[in-house]
Amino acid sequence: MPERPPRRHHQQQQHKVEERKFRIAMCTDFFYPDMGGVETHIWNLAQFLIEHGHHVIIVTNARENDRKGIRYMEQGLKVYYCPRFIFRGGNGLFSVHLFFDLVPQLHHIFIRERIDIVHMHQTPSAIGYGAVLSGLAMKDTRVVASEHSLFGLTSIGGMILNKGLKAWIYDVDHVICPSHTAKENIVIRTNVHPEKVSVIAHAVDTTIFSPSKEAIAKKEAKKCRIERHQRSLSSLQYNESDFPSIRSPDDFITIVTITRFTYRKGADLLVKVIPMICNKYANVQFIIAGDGAKRLLFREMLEGSSFADRVQMLGRIPNEKVCDVLNQGDIFLSCSLTESFGIAILEASSTGLFVVSTNVGAVHEILPSEMMMLTEIEPIAIARGLEVAMYEKINHVDPLKFHNRVKTTYNWKKVATQTEQVYNNIIDLPDTSLVESIKKQYQCGVFYGKMSSIILLTCTFLVWLVHFLFPPDDIERAVDVPPSFFKNKKKGVYSSSPKEFHSRSHSNI
Repeated sequence: MPERPPRRHHQQQQHKVEERKFRIAMCTDFFYPDMGGVETHIWNLAQFLIEHGHHVIIVTNARENDRKGIRYMEQGLKVYYCPRFIFRGGNGLFSVHLFFDLVPQLHHIFIRERIDIVHMHQTPSAIGYGAVLSGLAMKDTRVVASEHSLFGLTSIGGMILNKGLKAWIYDVDHVICPSHTAKENIVIRTNVHPEKVSVIAHAVDTTIFSPSKEAIAKKEAKKCRIERHQRSLSSLQYNESDFPSIRSPDDFITIVTITRFTYRKGADLLVKVIPMICNKYANVQFIIAGDGAKRLLFREMLEGSSFADRVQMLGRIPNEKVCDVLNQGDIFLSCSLTESFGIAILEASSTGLFVVSTNVGAVHEILPSEMMMLTEIEPIAIARGLEVAMYEKINHVDPLKFHNRVKTTYNWKKVATQTEQVYNNIIDLPDTSLVESIKKQYQCGVFYGKMSSIILLTCTFLVWLVHFLFPPDDIERAVDVPPSFFKNKKKGVYSSSPKEFHSRSHSNI
């Protein structure tokens, strides 16, 4: 049985633990140019870790639009787009790697960049799983896994995924979840010890997601009109709760939804809620941004309807336009069927919108009741929640108060500091022997335990073979480019969007 090959001689650092600077590889299938909560989280976490003095690279899959090789992004963030075979499914882009092609690439990258910590994001990730196997097969390399989603325990797909996750999570040094609900979910799914799992909430860039002056002025004017209208109704001895559709003609309510049109994100619920609200209230309009497999349902809903002119379908919008769309609304609606955190809810609340969401997953952990209303997963319950929000909640919304509440509670500096603490806690842990790892893998089940043991043994042998054929001393070390080289000299600040300053193809990665 081959021993794990040494990657390099471990140099003892004389600095204090909190002053250590790490070389981190974040590995995932989910990164730009794709858009989503995981992509945004990885991007912002990497940027703040770089600001703290760490060296961070991203390892992800190449894209269909010739995005392959090495790309440099803000603050010198280096992104490796590894070649792979792809196919497009109903829920997004998936990747299929040849096992004997993926592991050597990752092994070469980790040596080239002198990686200390391999940080894998999102469990259903081919390149993330390969990175974990490669990291476990190398000495002096610690492995961290971040789980961003909730998965079921009874479905066939969930059981298969949980089996695979359970096999390799035993050897991972630490696991990070965005909420206590997600932590409980992964502990039940994998039987991992709870002390091995940390809860680090996601955050939002409040410098980007903030209420605009125009939006604040518009909402203040609307409040004044509502108060005047309510006084006129009270003078006529009307009860507004009995006539909720009697509003000021200028008091138009805008409901914003930014989501993927998939079953998990509640597309089937949304197409039932929109007609219920629009047919009942003539002063309500919807702004819907997003795309997905179920977009045809929305086209069918709008065809021949009397409210088609009050439903704007924006399609997929770039990340820098999200705040502009949110500033047009009064209420943010989330119909998701599962959420491990809900970063879109945070972005909407930071922009000054009142949130109506289905009570699923960890949504109840995000915001207090004065900023969000939770409903059951039923179209009628969601519609009723929107009615209460329209005529009882948004009149008392203070956009700046909402923004400041999110700003003080959720910020990326805090997330980066907590993640650094995890790195500090695991960096000096002893390496697990190959025999001990195989014993843990063998306990994962009568059939799958044997299979996962063979996979780990094969990966270790492959790393050993690559080590023999391509000695680490012969691999050229990458040159570190300081973040100041990528600084915008004209403005003197870094751009807030993931802008690429320099890119080049790299054939030997």
